[in-house]
Amino acid sequence: MRRIGSITKTVGRFNRFGHAQGLTLPEVLAAIIIAAAVLTVVVSVHSRVQQSAEAIEGDLARFSLPQEILQLIAEDLDSKVVPKVDATADAQANTRIQLYNRIEDGFSIAQLVITTTIKDEQWQDKVLEEVIWQANVDPFSDRIVLYRSHSGLILEDKLLDQKRDTVEKFYPFVPVSGGLSLFRIEAKTGENWVPQWNSPSLPTGIRVTLSDAEPYRTVQGEWEVDEDKLVVRTIAIDRTRKIRFIVPDPNMMLEEDANVL
Repeated sequence: MRRIGSITKTVGRFNRFGHAQGLTLPEVLAAIIIAAAVLTVVVSVHSRVQQSAEAIEGDLARFSLPQEILQLIAEDLDSKVVPKVDATADAQANTRIQLYNRIEDGFSIAQLVITTTIKDEQWQDKVLEEVIWQANVDPFSDRIVLYRSHSGLILEDKLLDQKRDTVEKFYPFVPVSGGLSLFRIEAKTGENWVPQWNSPSLPTGIRVTLSDAEPYRTVQGEWEVDEDKLVVRTIAIDRTRKIRFIVPDPNMMLEEDANVL
C-alpha cells in the first residue's frame, strides 16, 4: 500500500476479484530451488579450495623432512671433502668417497662414507675425520631408518664428544630419521650415474634420492615409490676446482680471418 496525498493506492498484482495477490507456490518453490543451487555451488567451490589448500600443505610438510636430510648430506660433502692438490705435499689431507647401494627386504637402501685422511710421522694414513650415512630396514616398522656417524681426530661437537663414554664411542651411529621408503645414492662419472663407488679419485657429483611416501610392491617383490613423490638432490664435488680453458691468440684469429677472406 502506498499513500499519495489523501489517496490510498495498492501496488502489486491483483486477481480477478480485485484483491492484492502475493507470490504463487510454484514461484516460491522456484526461488527456493535457485537459492539451494547457488548455495550448493558456493559450498562445493569452498570445499574444493579447502581440499586444495590441505593437499598443498600436506605436500609441503611431506617434503620438508627429506629436504632437511638432503641439506645435511650436502653440508657434509661440502665441508668434509678436501680435494687432493699435490700428491707429493707433506701432511696433506686427502678425502675419499665410497658409496654402496643394495636391496634389503625389498627396500632400496644405501651407504655413503666420507673419509678424510692425513699422513702421520711414519708417513702412514691416519683417519682425520670420517662421516657415514647409512640406511637400514627396521623390522618393527617395516620402514627405512637413516643413521649418521662421525668419528676421527676432529671432534664435531666438543661438548658432546668429550662427554661420551667408552661404550658410546663403539656405537657412533645416531638415528636421523625413520619412516623412509627409499634411500638411494649415486656417483657421477663422465656422463653416467653409477650405484657403487670405491675409487681413490673423487666423483664429479653425488645424487641422493629419498622418499617417505607410501611405497608399492612391484612384481619383482621390491618396494618402489612414484616418481612425483621422490625427492632428489644433485651435489657437486670439489666446487673450488679450477676450470681449465685456453685463451685463443688474437693474432692467430686475425690470420685465420685473413685466410678466409
